[in-house]
Amino acid sequence: MKLYMTQDKGTLKNTFTVYNESEELLYRVKGNIGMYTGTRSYIYAPDETQEIAFIKQRFAQYKWDVIIAGQTVATISKKWFSPRSKYRVEILDWKVTGRLLFHDYKITDNRDNTIAQLQKKAFRLSDSFEISMDNPEQDALLVVAVVVAIDAVIGQTS
Repeated sequence: MKLYMTQDKGTLKNTFTVYNESEELLYRVKGNIGMYTGTRSYIYAPDETQEIAFIKQRFAQYKWDVIIAGQTVATISKKWFSPRSKYRVEILDWKVTGRLLFHDYKITDNRDNTIAQLQKKAFRLSDSFEISMDNPEQDALLVVAVVVAIDAVIGQTS
C-alpha cells in the first residue's frame, strides 16, 4: 500500500493532506508551532470533524509523543552523533534510519522487519512524501503519525 503526504501550499510546515493510491483523502494534518509549547500536530478524519491523533513536542526537548485515543503510543527522538540519520521510536520499539541528503528513510521493527519506507520528494515547493507499506495489516494512521513526528524532528534538528 502506498500513501502520499503533501504539505498544503501556503501553510505552516506541519500541515499536510494524506491520500492513498486511489487518490482518496485519508487524513488531514494541521500543525502549529508554539513558542513555549513546541510543535504540535493534529491528525483529523477527512471531514475534519474528528481528531484521531495528536503529535506534540515535549517541553524543551527534541522528543515528540504520538497520542492516539488518549494514549501515548510512540515517542520519537533523534539518535545524535550517528553517521546516518537515525531515530528511535520508543514504546513501539521501531527504529528509523535514513540518508538525509537523499531524503529516504526506512522504518523497521526490533527484528529489522520493514514497517514502511519513506521517501521525501526533493525539489518541490512544499514537503511531499511517499510512504510504502508492504503489510496491508499495518496501521496506516500509526505510520502517518510517526512520519509527521519524524518530519518535525528533521525540521528542528537538521
